[in-house]
Amino acid sequence: MLKIIKYHLFVFLLLFFRLSYGQLPDLTAMEYYFDTDPGFGNAISVPIVADSLIETSFDADISGLAGGYHILYVRVKDELGNWSIIFTDKFFINPEPVATGTPEVLPEITQMEYFFDTDPGFGNAIAVPVVADSLIETSFDADVSGLNVGYHILNVRAMDESGNWGIVFSYKFFKEPEPIPVGTPEALPEITQMEYFFDSDPGFGNGTEVPLTADSLIMENFMADIFTQDVGEHLIFFRVKDKNNIWSLSTVDKIFIKGLKAFLEGAYDTVTGLMSTDLNDNGLLPLAQPFSSDTSAVWFYDGNENVAVIPNANVVDWLLLQVRDTLDPENATPATIKENQPAFLLKNGKIVGLDGESPVTFEPVANELYLVIFHRNHLGVMASFPIAQSGETAYSYNFTNRPSRVYGDSAALKEMTNGIWGMAGGDTNANGEINATDKTLWENQAGTAGYESLDVNMNGQVDNPDKNDLIIPNNNSQTQVPD
Repeated sequence: MLKIIKYHLFVFLLLFFRLSYGQLPDLTAMEYYFDTDPGFGNAISVPIVADSLIETSFDADISGLAGGYHILYVRVKDELGNWSIIFTDKFFINPEPVATGTPEVLPEITQMEYFFDTDPGFGNAIAVPVVADSLIETSFDADVSGLNVGYHILNVRAMDESGNWGIVFSYKFFKEPEPIPVGTPEALPEITQMEYFFDSDPGFGNGTEVPLTADSLIMENFMADIFTQDVGEHLIFFRVKDKNNIWSLSTVDKIFIKGLKAFLEGAYDTVTGLMSTDLNDNGLLPLAQPFSSDTSAVWFYDGNENVAVIPNANVVDWLLLQVRDTLDPENATPATIKENQPAFLLKNGKIVGLDGESPVTFEPVANELYLVIFHRNHLGVMASFPIAQSGETAYSYNFTNRPSRVYGDSAALKEMTNGIWGMAGGDTNANGEINATDKTLWENQAGTAGYESLDVNMNGQVDNPDKNDLIIPNNNSQTQVPD
């Protein structure tokens, strides 16, 4: 509800989200802006208390707005970093009140301008000559000679004598190509380039190119590279260019990238935001799952899963995924284990199947699915919420962006850089805690090389950084996975 009394704007916004235990993430941020989007996270913040259900009201500050029509936009962000749809409301700010007893007179319109597609800023568009008056009825010829063939938007606005701009009137139109001379066979221009991009437009020609054979009609099948995209919802855009260097409109489709995501502290590079693939690069990763190597380890699993070759150059190491079937996390003890499944961890944090690219799938559970992730020398973690099934068998969950997503909260993870969390490194004997024993084991094995449990930073060498950067700083840390 939005109400205007003179210059006071009162905004009352109710956002209702039905809470289904463990299913909906907390809403952690709210912001608003007027008229023009400054970009996610750059608008005016509204203080809220994180929760799955929010009921709030706030006063939007309109003191910097000119008189006239405006649009208020409000949006929220959840703990997974996903922004909601935008809630909008139009309103009008009255000009300065007319003194009592003075006849109300409309201000004169003194300026009019138009522009195509992109707003150059107030007063910087193409001027339309007008005779100043409080009511204007006019027509003009808009110059389209500099526009490419294709769809465009004509925008027109006016300014009054007080310097207040009115709302923009917009009109879509299509500029036709030059007519073909009589007697000339009509031919469509060849399409010479095709590209795609995700979410944000990098500019014409800067997307990911799709190889094609130039033709006036093309039918191309290709695999979009989704490796660089995070788990979650994205927009994918396609467009083509013809031999006259005219780009088409972009075709857009919504996609959801399924999957699980986690980081290992030892392999994580705070500069690139990716993990090291040194073990893979140097041919040190085993072809058989490594979790049968120690019967006393908290992650012991005697499955015989193996691969002929490591299937992806981006593989960091093996992980063991464990499904626990129970109603709540406190009772997710080993007695509730439903399934164990080895998987591969890619350098961007994605967890994939043994083919190196497919999302991980699990068998359905009777109660709720609580997922545990084990690594051979990092502390294991468990999801604090049951993982909602997406599709028939593919699941999605992000263990990296908020400690509350992991059972035990910040005691279960290590913050490696601002807002990025990973599994703590240094549990070299896989007993679920990092202590002096791990340091002693490192001292006995220092100087060795290969696929070693004491190589906590996973560079293929057991050396000082393993002890100084990981084992010692993480001393007394222990897993929060129920035992």
